[in-house]
Amino acid sequence: MILIRAKHSWNSVVGETIAEISIRGPKGSRTVGAVVDTGATNTVISKELADELGIAAARADEVMLADGSIDKVGVGSAEVEIQGIRQVVPVYIYKDTLIGLTTLEAAGFRVNPITQTLEKVPGKLLRVP
Repeated sequence: MILIRAKHSWNSVVGETIAEISIRGPKGSRTVGAVVDTGATNTVISKELADELGIAAARADEVMLADGSIDKVGVGSAEVEIQGIRQVVPVYIYKDTLIGLTTLEAAGFRVNPITQTLEKVPGKLLRVP
């Protein structure tokens, strides 16, 4: 089960970070403002955006929403670009668009809670003796 924190307002709130990202699917790409939600595991895109870009669900997954309720969502994949870094990531197709923690970490970003911006961090490699 995956936790999704659905947000329904693009108004800036204390502690909320909004980042500009590009999402690419089979029918094109679009740049959108997305809430960065480090409490969400994966990235979520709205059903309307998924339809517009031709992103189809390859499977369904059961998720727990922030209010504790359970819902079923489609899971597809899309190329997501954050500050010039592109990667193909799984996306949940639901109501709003938000960036989850796994997408942030895979691209090497973290949220600065003071400036409410994304910061690039160096990757870490572990040396095995």
